[in-house]
Amino acid sequence: PKADDVLFVIFPSARGGYNWQCVPDVLGGFGQRKAVPVEWRGAKNLASLTGVKTATFCHPAGFLGATKTLEDAIAMAKIAVES
Repeated sequence: PKADDVLFVIFPSARGGYNWQCVPDVLGGFGQRKAVPVEWRGAKNLASLTGVKTATFCHPAGFLGATKTLEDAIAMAKIAVES
């Protein structure tokens, strides 16, 4: 039941740094419990757009993103939750 409230997960990236990922709205689905802001999706200037210094990537579909630090991955998820 606690997992019903989880909107994002954060984990180490195989490429270095950290990823944040949206939790699907249904098990095995491609929807998102909480979508990230549309302007983040595929943005080339993600760090300046979000104010998160090490934000480097947001997938064009918006379900996954990357930062260089754990703190910044957490910050991106918080901003998305509050948007």
